[in-house]
Amino acid sequence: MEKRPQDQALVEHLMVLRAQLGDHDAFHGLFQRYNPRLLYFLRHRFGHASGAEDVLQDVWLTVVKKVATLERPEAFRAWVYRIARNRAISRLRRERRNVSLDTEPDVLEVESAAPNEVDGERFAGYDASALHAGLGRLSPVHREVLTLRFIDELTYEEIAKIVGCSLGTVRSRIHYAKRSLLENLGPSPVDPSRHRGAGNEKAPPRRKGNHERR
Repeated sequence: MEKRPQDQALVEHLMVLRAQLGDHDAFHGLFQRYNPRLLYFLRHRFGHASGAEDVLQDVWLTVVKKVATLERPEAFRAWVYRIARNRAISRLRRERRNVSLDTEPDVLEVESAAPNEVDGERFAGYDASALHAGLGRLSPVHREVLTLRFIDELTYEEIAKIVGCSLGTVRSRIHYAKRSLLENLGPSPVDPSRHRGAGNEKAPPRRKGNHERR
């Protein structure tokens, strides 16, 4: 039987508590759970694997040293992503590369984004490879929030803690990021609206054969 989200959260909570007490198996469980996700997140930030893997090692060293200081074990997920993000920014600054993650012309400080007119089925016609490629072409701001929200499935509140901005700004960034992703992807290979109405179309009248005219 598949575990419910609340059950998974409880398992992780207990795993963090055990890791804080020095349980190596618990720490290994956290590593297995988060290492692939963090690597994906960092690769999209760096644009290449080597820098991401180097930073990821530093992230886990930091977790080992500081996990015992985490006051709220249920906040581990946002905490570890925050560490990863900060380490990535520090590395990129040392490399004198672009690290602007907090301001863009189309990112507005608002309390709620426009309706989800680009959600759900609007992306249904694209395959996974096209979506990942399109994500890689976005700006750092847009790529970051979409990765955290839809790849890593973090809540808006967790994303706000990770990137260090207000909840309204997170909503706005995600709204504009989805719009930008659609623009990068171009027309969908499959238009879901065409399939919705397909069953309602009437068949053309059948022409009578010679035997039916008699």
